[in-house]
Amino acid sequence: ASSFSYLGENFRLAFTLTAQNVAGSTTQNYTGSFAKLDPTSASGWNLAGLGGTTTFSTGSGRLSLGSATGSFSAGAASVTLTANASRASSPDGPFTAAFGVAPTDSDSVALGSYDMASTSGGGNDRGTVASVALRFGRLRLNNAMGAADRALALPATAQSWTGSAWDTNTLDSCSTVPVTAVNFGNLRKTLTLADLNATASITIAGGVGTLKLAAPGGGRSGTVDVGLSLGSSSTDASCLQTWTPTKAATAAGNAAYLRGAWCGSNVDKDPSARASFGLQRTQDHTVYRREMY
Repeated sequence: ASSFSYLGENFRLAFTLTAQNVAGSTTQNYTGSFAKLDPTSASGWNLAGLGGTTTFSTGSGRLSLGSATGSFSAGAASVTLTANASRASSPDGPFTAAFGVAPTDSDSVALGSYDMASTSGGGNDRGTVASVALRFGRLRLNNAMGAADRALALPATAQSWTGSAWDTNTLDSCSTVPVTAVNFGNLRKTLTLADLNATASITIAGGVGTLKLAAPGGGRSGTVDVGLSLGSSSTDASCLQTWTPTKAATAAGNAAYLRGAWCGSNVDKDPSARASFGLQRTQDHTVYRREMY
């Protein structure tokens, strides 16, 4: 659904492989038990990519393989291969990486020719499948203040590394974080457990979205810290750790590729922010303020 993939996010490649004889015609009987290549073996495709001077392969540690599907019929197989280009320990890219395959069947039959190199300065060793735009991303959650009797929206921004800075990723209109992946804690003033409710999931469009929180009840006010669980479990890994959320997430966000270096240098922290109900804004965009009597 996007024109790019985040580093650390699964992407799919679809292609067709055709068995041919020496004359270049399709070998119709390369099917069933006569097909000596298993299209469902992800490792058998020897997938690798190259973006600039960066190699994305299982050997370099920058590529992990998922599933592969397909079967030969009359000498041709339509294949779908799932893979994941891993994040580095610090932001890099963006990349436009060429990905290719180099399958060899059990009879030692390989591709007729190769047209891409999987290493910088190396010779051609793969057959090109696709070019994939890869971005190092993070999800930023910002503080917000509002009236005690009104709902509050915390701004959320999908960002990507440009090579020198973080910028809003306007290409992202797909990322979501469910309300079940939201943690609340560190309550102050009169807020209670009953006041901790996210009313809508974060849905990114054009790189921006909001986390909508319900208004407190009973005239209560105060602040609450909010953390997102973007990993594969409901436990958050935000800079609020170590804490025990008053209301903890019940499901995983499954978007660890949007974690960032929010404290320290490691890009493995979940985003967090503070919501303030009933507190007056006294700074932000105010240039001059005077009381009128």
